[in-house]
Parts: sequence; structure tokens; C-alpha cells
Amino acid sequence: MREEVDSSLYAIPDAWKPYIADPGKQWPYERGQKCPPEGVAVVRARMYGMLFALTARMLAHEIVAADALNYLAEKALAFRDGPPALIAAMGLEQAAALTRAFLVEQQITRADEVAPLDVFSRTGLGEHVGWDSIYVGRSVSGGVGLISLKRSTLGHTLLAEFGRAVDALQADPAVEAIVVAPDGLYNRDFGHGADIGAFVPVLGKRDAALALIQGWKAALAKLRAGKPTVAAIVGRALGGGMELASSCHARIAGEGAVIAQPEPTVGVIPGLGGCHLLHRSSAPEHYAALNELLLTGKSINAARARELGLVSAVVPVRDLPRASGELALSLARGTAPLPPFRTGPAEVAVDRAVDPRNEQGVVLDAELRDLLARTIEDANALDVAAGGALEEQRAADSLSQSAARVGVTAMSRGKPPVFEHPLA
Repeated sequence: MREEVDSSLYAIPDAWKPYIADPGKQWPYERGQKCPPEGVAVVRARMYGMLFALTARMLAHEIVAADALNYLAEKALAFRDGPPALIAAMGLEQAAALTRAFLVEQQITRADEVAPLDVFSRTGLGEHVGWDSIYVGRSVSGGVGLISLKRSTLGHTLLAEFGRAVDALQADPAVEAIVVAPDGLYNRDFGHGADIGAFVPVLGKRDAALALIQGWKAALAKLRAGKPTVAAIVGRALGGGMELASSCHARIAGEGAVIAQPEPTVGVIPGLGGCHLLHRSSAPEHYAALNELLLTGKSINAARARELGLVSAVVPVRDLPRASGELALSLARGTAPLPPFRTGPAEVAVDRAVDPRNEQGVVLDAELRDLLARTIEDANALDVAAGGALEEQRAADSLSQSAARVGVTAMSRGKPPVFEHPLA
């Protein structure tokens, strides 16, 4: 890029040069050392300013698409959120202002060329960038609106995009029904659950946890608000991914798909519908099996999910795009009935004395199990709206318990949790 525009933006800082000359030279800080609080704002502005400036040029000159750049940053460079996602989450105007201030403060030469800030405008260059399709794509074909998930974990930016995509397809007169599926390029699993990093800021903060849950759930609630929706499950549908699928009117799975609600290992309870939507889509004779699934976090395959009524059919993966589109249209045109879904109350008794361990042998938390079991019983004893509202409150409670702190911390570090109140 420096060969195209000779700008100080691309200059190697003098402080870095000794380490480039001698790759074995140690940096003057310890592993895990934290930035002092008074330096966070300065570091953030400089890091984001540099990243956003580089991103602006790459997007404006179509060196790479926004979703591709975001994917590469997250997968190859291990960013939690790629630069385009960071910009979208911050807001385009604020990101442009931060970048402009960085360019001025650092006296970047040829700033207008290396960082064309019009790309942060929805009416300028930015209209071609795809700020609303970093994580979620949408298209229409043959009366079916397709929502394509480009990331396997749920987070703020993905769900904001998801909600806008559902709104657009619900309002499109050319769309009869909607299918939700992984895009197959950047993401080949239906969903791995929530981005664990989103939980860290709300641990022990009940009001903040409740706001997070309700904000995310608002996007998923749109799936049953109009045209028939079908989840095309392939690969893994775990936790929040399965809750997204359960929020659709129907589900169809590819062979080899794996379904689970592994929240107990993370030390939380499902907050997006998992405590009662599975039961509402199934028959009473399967409630015990669903309870065990939720309390242990253990997984089931697609065939077992079909037996439990959680999916309408299981097909070869190569046939899933066609089969899910056909199912969606048949539901829209009335040639097939909507799968059963109980909206009213039902008695669901939960046996707490199931396996105290998850599939990996981790001993689960007793306090969390009791909260989860009570929530399953209480949410199912209400109508669907009231049950969902109760579940939100209980999920926020779970994020204030010790199990959440232990589970989220352990998962963030890639280690198994050791809970403070282990089941016997």
C-alpha cells in the first residue's frame, strides 16, 4: 500500500525497529501485563485510528470486501471482532470522527488518500461497502428470502444485522417465506452459541445482563412475527444457535448435524428461549429427554432431534438448500401445516437427579441446576410470552451467580470450569 501512496501512515515507528532487526529481542513488558487505566483511551484511539484508516482505504478501493476483511481479521489475526465489525458497532459517524482525529494528531501525510473517510457514510462510498452485511447476508430467489449467517457465534453486531435482514425480507412483497442458514463460505455451522466475550462486561451486573438478553431476544422475536421461517440446520446448532433455530416456525436438519444446549458448562441458563421453546415444539412424552438435554448440556444428533420433534426432517446436506426452500414455500402456501407449537401453559416436571456431569466429564454447578430446573418448570407453566419474559429475568439472575463467573472465565481461557457448588 505504501508503494501506491507514500504516506507516513505506513512508516515503521522508530520504537519498533530494534525488534524488527532482532526478532529475538524481548519487548519491555510481561506477558499478561495490563495497560494502566490512564493509558487505555490513548491506546484505543491510536489502535483504532490506524486500523480504521487502513480499513477505509481497502474498502474504498475495493481491495477486499467488508465481510471478507472482517473474516480474515477474525480467523487469521485472531481479532475478537474484525475492523469492519468494530466500525459498525461504534457507529459510522463516530468511527469517522475517531479516525479523523488520529490522522490529525499523528500528522499523517496524504491523509485524504490513505484514509478516504467517505467510506464511513451510507450515502457516499459506504453505500457499496455493505455495512449491514458484515455478518449477515440476505437474498431473494423464487419467493424465498434467504438470511445467510457469516459467523457462527452470536453477538451485538450480528444480531443487529440479523434483525434488519428479517425486517427487510418481511416487508418485501416478493418474499413468501424466509430460510435462515449458514452462508457456507465464511461459516459452515448453523451456530455455536453466544460470543462468550459479550458476557464478560455484564457478569455480576443484573440490569446490564437483562438489557443484553432482551436486546438480543428482540431480534429473534421477529422470526415468528410474520411470514413462515425455516432454520436449515447444518453442522452444529449449539446454545444460542439452537435458540435462534427454535425461534423459527420450522427446522430441517442436514445429516450429521449436532444439537445441544451447553449453557450449564458456561455457568448460565438459556435466555433466548431454550428453557421452553424446545418443549413447546415437542410432545409431552419427550419432555423428560429435553429436560436432561438442558440440565446436562449433552448433545444429540439430527435423527434424535427428529424423534423429539425438534426438526421436521433430516436430509442429506447437499439437499438441504432445496429442501429448506421447498418446506418454507409449502408452509407459506398452505400445502403443508406449520409444525406444532404450544403457545399456552403446560405442566413440565423436571427431575434434578440426572447426570451431574457434561459430556466431557465436567461436574456441573448445583445452584445453577436448581435455577435452570425451576425456570424450565415455571416458563412452561405460562403462555409463551410470559414464559419468555420470566426466562429473561432468570437468565439475568444466572449471570450474577458464581457459576457464570467461573464458567465464562474458564471458557475464555480454554479450560474446563471448576464450579464452587459441584453436584454430588
